[in-house]
Amino acid sequence: MHQNGNIKFGMTYVIERQKKEEFEDAIKQTAYDVIIEIVFDIITNKNVVTKCKCRSSCHGQNYAGEIKWEDKDPMVFFYGHDILSDEKLKIAGEE
Repeated sequence: MHQNGNIKFGMTYVIERQKKEEFEDAIKQTAYDVIIEIVFDIITNKNVVTKCKCRSSCHGQNYAGEIKWEDKDPMVFFYGHDILSDEKLKIAGEE
């Protein structure tokens, strides 16, 4: 949640150089429209997990060769809460 109450995600899509042209051609054929779904968990310091999914139907704009997508009305679905024990809690990047 952004401080102004909007839901915002910033994403950078990294693609192999060999597949870049194929990817760009596929995007251009769909008039720069993409649907993005992100599934994520919000974990508090008390190990309470909120399960969420965000879905956006985005229309892209080509700005000097860089495509930017934006959705004015993304949807967020909440799938409930859970409590994790310390041994089940694994943060990305930690071993």
